[in-house]
Amino acid sequence: MERAASVGMVASCFGSAALAVASLATPSWIVSNFAGSKKLGLVFACRQPTGFPEWCGAMTNTPREWMVTTCLITAGALVLLGADVCLLLAEWKKNRRFLTWTKLLAAGGVMFLCLGTLVFPVGFALDEIGGAPYKLPHFMKLGPSFSMFIISVFLSIISNFLANKTCERPHFR
Repeated sequence: MERAASVGMVASCFGSAALAVASLATPSWIVSNFAGSKKLGLVFACRQPTGFPEWCGAMTNTPREWMVTTCLITAGALVLLGADVCLLLAEWKKNRRFLTWTKLLAAGGVMFLCLGTLVFPVGFALDEIGGAPYKLPHFMKLGPSFSMFIISVFLSIISNFLANKTCERPHFR
């Protein structure tokens, strides 16, 4: 059981970090099919006016809230990968000090990702969206990149639970 919790923690931390980075790399956080196709991401955007080919590129007028969200997601992914490294070092070096860091880093990763979920909807006031903070207009909807990010948050919470389970056992004497 102890080994299963460790393996589960490493897998869920890595999976959470991978999904978080993948969600940043895809431009489908907010999608619309009103007057052509529009996909907005935190970093990239794609537009396809009716009858024209799709154009994708970097966001030029990214709201500050989405820049903060990008930084929080990146920090969360890096901290979760740090928790993985600490757990692997604890197993390899047989040192409990790394387990304490694993627990703290896993909790920090959850906090960064959860803060990202709270800050992201403030950017709905962007002119291209036409909404207000925390209010998305009816012709816009959340896309698959946001869903991927939410799954990443759930995986980070699971990794935090498993880190707590891993760190409370009498590991090394």
